[in-house]
Amino acid sequence: MVVTLVTASVALGGSPAGFVPSAGAETAASAAAATVLPEVSGPLVGGARTGRPFMSAFEDLAGLGYVEEEYLLSGVATNNGLHVALDLLSPVLFRVTAAPERTAPFTTRIQVIRPVDPADFNGTALVEWNNVTGGLDAPVLWAETREQILADGYAWVGVTAQKTGAMSGFLSLVNWDRVRYRGVSHPGDDFAFDIFTQAARTVKSGRGGAVDPMGGLLVERVIATGASQSGYTLNIYIDHVQERAGVVDGFMPTVSAVAKVRDDLVPVLWVDSEAETLQAPEGHAPDSGLYRSRERRTSTGMPCRPWCTWRCDPSCHRCCIPFCLPTMRTRRSSTASAATAAPAPRTTSPTGTR
Repeated sequence: MVVTLVTASVALGGSPAGFVPSAGAETAASAAAATVLPEVSGPLVGGARTGRPFMSAFEDLAGLGYVEEEYLLSGVATNNGLHVALDLLSPVLFRVTAAPERTAPFTTRIQVIRPVDPADFNGTALVEWNNVTGGLDAPVLWAETREQILADGYAWVGVTAQKTGAMSGFLSLVNWDRVRYRGVSHPGDDFAFDIFTQAARTVKSGRGGAVDPMGGLLVERVIATGASQSGYTLNIYIDHVQERAGVVDGFMPTVSAVAKVRDDLVPVLWVDSEAETLQAPEGHAPDSGLYRSRERRTSTGMPCRPWCTWRCDPSCHRCCIPFCLPTMRTRRSSTASAATAAPAPRTTSPTGTR
């Protein structure tokens, strides 16, 4: 991550002039669909492996006032009249075409990490489209920014949106633990967008009752996020699904080149490294409407503490060092004055932590 979550919430919350969220993400077209929620079961327990969620947190969450739980969502998803195919020759990784509208049953999982005490919750749920490029369901945002998520009172929800993460990847949920995830069933990635919508709607619904994944928390904002391949899928979601679904209040895709995305629906804060900015086929989309982009000064979309934000400082955290130093060496050798340049200002997190 290269922009702090606080920065993201300010942008999506409407503080910068000319960059305010819509009065409500729900649209008339989506009003009827918004009443349809998937069946929720859980929290899941047991299994043949660790008895914990796949990619579970290793922090002492209880000591930080948080809890981690995992739920299954079951329902019927639509393909939104779209066919989405992976296209490695495409600069945006996918090819989207119109298709007859179809529906199919599904059961997927969400992983929820949330404050226990409602007084500790800041009202924002970060709903992550988990990344499946490695053949597993990977929570990249959580891995990169968990310290600030926990410090600032966010709830985080990882969604198993794609079939690779659910069933077909070599380390998919089903292949990892067939006992714990025996109920998981995915109809294919044409339906992933509506599965993600239903997960976000479940988080935002305040459904209460016997099975409430949010533990009674009042979710005021849902910010959808995803990294790399998942950023590309969110590009598709914004352009082709958001207007119809209307449940997400803002988007924060990361490390995935974008040349163009709709800027007239809800706020979009796009965060890239130098590599993705250069990769964008027509150059990075300029700020316009409800769209803003930010770039981090690292060579690749690799993990880094969120407060290594505006320059890569290897003193801030050891995880930055292997990824930042190549870029820093390149910059030092690219100009004769670099060796004598004044050091960049120290960058701190909004909480004052380095």
